[in-house]
Amino acid sequence: MMEGKTNKTMYRRIIRALKFDTSVYEEVASDSEATKQAILVPLVMQLLIFAIVSISAIPLAINTESDCLPCVTAQIITGYGIFVLFLFAPFIIWVPLLFGVGRFAGAKNLKVKQVLRTIGFAFSPLFILAFFIVTTMYSTAIVGPAASTPIFWAGIVIVATLIMINSVAAFKKATGVTTGVSIMSNFFALIILGLIFVALIITFSLTILELLKSTL
Repeated sequence: MMEGKTNKTMYRRIIRALKFDTSVYEEVASDSEATKQAILVPLVMQLLIFAIVSISAIPLAINTESDCLPCVTAQIITGYGIFVLFLFAPFIIWVPLLFGVGRFAGAKNLKVKQVLRTIGFAFSPLFILAFFIVTTMYSTAIVGPAASTPIFWAGIVIVATLIMINSVAAFKKATGVTTGVSIMSNFFALIILGLIFVALIITFSLTILELLKSTL
């Protein structure tokens, strides 16, 4: 019963985060029981994306012409690489960076778990990326990769912007810093994450192309 109640609380908090209800970050920052929930949020989003993309890819696997199939396959694998990055980024990059900035800004009583709890829920909009991935896959199969690439990157920009807005509010609530300091802190973390993201995309793309060439 207790576990079911905890799960309901987590899902309600995710919905509040999606609605840009900033009070949820103040709530989880002071709730030590929310640490586990915050860690689970990116994982739940990952599983949701996996389910949506996998189910949507079934018709493509059955009906896509053979010359288009390698393009779609490459996008699916690259997409999963992106999801892995977003799954671990909140904890191995974003949280430590923002924690350090928060301490530097004067929040001496700030704890890592407070930042982790708020930032974990800030990543709630991540699952929206699945719809852009699915649209990109079908556009590639029907029109070609040149026409579908803008859709993919538009999805990245939109989802990153939504997460950034939530992260600014979350960090402000967790630390008590001004909105300006929160924006600058998140912008700095975003630059570092962006560099890692680009490196991951290039690495995955080159690897996939080599694999496809070897099989053709």
